[in-house]
Amino acid sequence: MSDNFLSFAEQVGKDVGVILEGFRPSKERTLDADEDLNTLLETGVYNATYNMADWQAQNYPGNLKGYVVVDTMETVNYITQYFYSRSNMNVPYIAYRFMVTAGWSPWVQIQPDPPSYSPQDTGWRDITSLLTAPVTSGKVLVRRTDNLVHVVLDALLLNATGTTTIYRFDSPFRPDYKKAGSWYIDGSSVPTDGSFQISSAGYFPIYLVDPNTAMTANFSFTCSSSWPTTPPGTPA
Repeated sequence: MSDNFLSFAEQVGKDVGVILEGFRPSKERTLDADEDLNTLLETGVYNATYNMADWQAQNYPGNLKGYVVVDTMETVNYITQYFYSRSNMNVPYIAYRFMVTAGWSPWVQIQPDPPSYSPQDTGWRDITSLLTAPVTSGKVLVRRTDNLVHVVLDALLLNATGTTTIYRFDSPFRPDYKKAGSWYIDGSSVPTDGSFQISSAGYFPIYLVDPNTAMTANFSFTCSSSWPTTPPGTPA
C-alpha cells in the first residue's frame, strides 16, 4: 500500500471523524461475542457491546465497546470501517481502516490524537499485607495497565494447607470472566498439581497449598471496570 494512498486515507478518516464525533446512530445489529470484524463487510451500523471473546484475534482496534460503521465504496473490494467509542477516561475514541484487494489496512486512531494519549498504569502494587491467609514469606504483586490486570505470586509461602482463599480483588481489578491457571514450585518450570482461579466477583482461592512449598505464578486478565481511584497495597 503506497504512502500516497495512506496519506489520502488518513485525510478521509479525519474528515469523516469530524462528522462522526458525537453522532449516536440507532443500532442495526449487536455483534456476537466471537464475531471477527474482518468478516463485517455489509454496509450498516453495528453495536459492539464489549462481550468479544478476544478483541485482538477479532481485529478490534482496542478493548473497547462502541459502534462499528461499515461503508462500501464502489465495489465490495473497497470497504471502510469506522469504530467509535468512549474510553474509561470518558474521552471520545475514533479509529478507521480500509479493506482493499490486498486485505485490511491497520487501524488508524484519529481521536484522541495518538501523540497526546497516555496509557493508564497503576504501577506494581504489593498487596501481601492485605492477604487473608498467613504469609510465611514471599509476595503477591498486582498491576493494572489500561484494561489488563497483571498478577504475580513471587515465591509465596503460606502457613496453610489445601484450598485457601487468599484475597478478594476490588472491582477495578476483577476479571471480566473467571481466570484459572496453575502455580509453579519456586525455581521450577514444571507446574505442580496446584492451581488457582479468580472469579468475576474477585475471590482468589489457591488449591493444594502446602506450608513447605513456595508458589510462583505470573498471569494477566482483562478488566473492563472503571479505573481505580486508589490502587490497593503499596508501591512495589
